[in-house]
Amino acid sequence: MTALGRMVPAAALALLVLSFAAFWPDYLGRIRSADHYTHVHAALGLAWLFLLVAQPLLALARKYSLHRALGRVGTALGVAFLVASVLLTHYRASRMDAETFERFGHFLYLPLLMTAIFAGSLALALRWRRSPALHARYMTCTALALVDPVTARLLHFYGPELPADFMYQLPAFAIVAGMLLAMLRTLPPSIAGRGTFTAFAGTIWALLAFHFVTPYSGAWLRILDAFRNLPLT
Repeated sequence: MTALGRMVPAAALALLVLSFAAFWPDYLGRIRSADHYTHVHAALGLAWLFLLVAQPLLALARKYSLHRALGRVGTALGVAFLVASVLLTHYRASRMDAETFERFGHFLYLPLLMTAIFAGSLALALRWRRSPALHARYMTCTALALVDPVTARLLHFYGPELPADFMYQLPAFAIVAGMLLAMLRTLPPSIAGRGTFTAFAGTIWALLAFHFVTPYSGAWLRILDAFRNLPLT
């Protein structure tokens, strides 16, 4: 718990710093032209990263009352971030014409996948809030949903051009898979809830692997087409 508690705020702070470079070309550098869905999503994501920095530090300092109070605020913040993520994806998908959707609809698998990872992590963090080892791991997993948007943009805007689009996701997927494996291996075998975390990690590994197949299937595009036709945005 202590090692993880020290690692999480450092990782969240690193993500926060890298986010400025990652989102500068397509958002921060032209922020006035962005839509309000993007603004709300960005603001809530920024607040969540600050929460991930503060909460482990409060626990390490044994300021449990403040940790719990901030956790209650964090629950509302997490739900708001989830709603904002879904609405932003819907807004972008629903504004595509038929030709654009056919060409680029598969790219929407990732934001929905990351939203699902965040939702599952948050729900399980609340479910296991009385188990410090599991609660800390699930809270860490909420940050994993933010890894791909940052690393993929850094590669795209600042790295060499890669021969295939899917290669921009490989570093993020490797980080997420490695972090899950590390958290699973350091979780005591006898702890209650270990099976749940194992199943959760396995589900994420499978969904990451499906990224290379599912988004290009006709079934997925039909599901996404139904989603974008909902009257949400």
